[in-house]
Amino acid sequence: MFTTEARPMHHLIAAILLAAGTAMAGDLPFPEAVQVFQRAQQGQDKEVAPAIAAFEALVRAEPRNPVYLAYLGGALSLKAG
Repeated sequence: MFTTEARPMHHLIAAILLAAGTAMAGDLPFPEAVQVFQRAQQGQDKEVAPAIAAFEALVRAEPRNPVYLAYLGGALSLKAG
């Protein structure tokens, strides 16, 4: 879904919203969420909020998944700086 090339922000927002909706339906887009998280971790500050949203959706869909919880915690720590 995501590539390493830069995309306009509206494409990113649409992708995150699609991923969040998909996660709630049970088809979890974990690889795409990890890519967003990695961009945020590499210093792309605009990716922090989408990473948080993606992992919040995954946690809502599967609240006991420790991997999703760990990534959500990591994304929140990036926000805290």
